[in-house]
Amino acid sequence: MAAHENIQFVVQDAGEVSAILLRPPSAESLLVLAHGAGAGMTHPFMESLVTELAAVRVATLRFQFPYMEQKRKVPAASTYGRDC
Repeated sequence: MAAHENIQFVVQDAGEVSAILLRPPSAESLLVLAHGAGAGMTHPFMESLVTELAAVRVATLRFQFPYMEQKRKVPAASTYGRDC
């Protein structure tokens, strides 16, 4: 069975974000997954994907983007290198 660990880490100028590490016992690699716009790291597609990857010994690290963690609908304009 894969080990499931909820973690937090700090993003410069954005605060702390959540992440989930799913590590099968004999993992051979690690894939860092970013969710799509409007669907966070626990979306059913992401859950299904990481389960399938664990079955073939791929560990995954999913994380929330800061704007999702802060419950905003879109990233801040400064994310794109411009001031609005």
